[in-house]
Amino acid sequence: MAQLEQALMEAHKQNQELQSGVQETQMKIQASTQESQAKMQMLMHEKQAELQLKQQELQAQQAMDQQKMQEEANIAIFKAKLEAETKVTVAEIAAKGSLSESLIQAELQANTELSKTLGAETPIKKLTDMHSQQLDVANKHTEVLAKIGDVLGQQMDLHKQALAAAGKPRKLTLQRDANGRPIGGRVN
Repeated sequence: MAQLEQALMEAHKQNQELQSGVQETQMKIQASTQESQAKMQMLMHEKQAELQLKQQELQAQQAMDQQKMQEEANIAIFKAKLEAETKVTVAEIAAKGSLSESLIQAELQANTELSKTLGAETPIKKLTDMHSQQLDVANKHTEVLAKIGDVLGQQMDLHKQALAAAGKPRKLTLQRDANGRPIGGRVN
């Protein structure tokens, strides 16, 4: 009877050690998961900061380019108008008698030169190109965030699997001798 009580106490002690081991394993898994989540969040914040900085730099460059193009367009328009007005004035002085014909020809010539000055590369086309570039940057930003979301989803799946494995019930099987007395045990 004393041996049975001793075997039961020993089995109880082993059971407590196993429970302690399970708790320790669960704490390690939780600490590891928290650490990896913290690293992932830090990485995500760094990537977002980099993307924001690049986007701000691109926007600043685009604003400068847009301002420069606007100034160039204003100068070209002013120059073309000035040249057209000068030609009209010269034509008026030279053709005092046939003013209407000279004005029409001068205006036609001025309009032709204005079209040539502005050319095919208009400010609207340049603005459209810059807008397309900005949309490309926004699309890349969205792709990076989607990848970060996928990584976080995978991490959550691993965390769930680890918790499921740690929470499975354990079974203690006692080994008995030929007389039926417990002589040891094992955990399944």
